[in-house]
Amino acid sequence: MLNHSCIPNVALCFSFGTEHNVPVLTFRALRNISAGEELCYSYVDLYQTTAQRRHMLQAAYHFTCGCVRC
Repeated sequence: MLNHSCIPNVALCFSFGTEHNVPVLTFRALRNISAGEELCYSYVDLYQTTAQRRHMLQAAYHFTCGCVRC
């Protein structure tokens, strides 16, 4: 399962597969991840301000981020 964090440990990557040019979605580790550690990526643009990120998360996903960065 993947969850949100404004300090993600994985990044979402899009590419096109070699077979029939089908889009492929992968997650890539941004750092070493320990066994059992939760996988997190950002649901919003990390270049936004804290207030903007919080607004987008509340409006789109109905929660308030409580990570260290926020």
